[in-house]
Amino acid sequence: MPLDMTGPSRYDDEVHHRRYLTKEGSIKVIAVQSFDYRDYSSERFVDFGVFATAEEAECTPLDPDDATRHATEIPEDDLVQLQAVRLVRAISAHGGYVAGRI
Repeated sequence: MPLDMTGPSRYDDEVHHRRYLTKEGSIKVIAVQSFDYRDYSSERFVDFGVFATAEEAECTPLDPDDATRHATEIPEDDLVQLQAVRLVRAISAHGGYVAGRI
């Protein structure tokens, strides 16, 4: 079972911005609303942060504790633990800030 970092915002019909880990390993800001979530892998959302603007998402420091804390709620799942480590490493590589937009 993968770590689902979408949170309740996946049901929000209003446009909002999230931070997403690309396949290349960079963190990007994406604009989404409820129907867009099916086009993205739930385990690639970096945190539970939801922002009204892309600028706000880019400027707000990332919190690696989100992934770590959520992963510990699912005991003894190696895939979830690896996913959390991948997210935390990606956040650390960006110095706690988002690099750009999709």
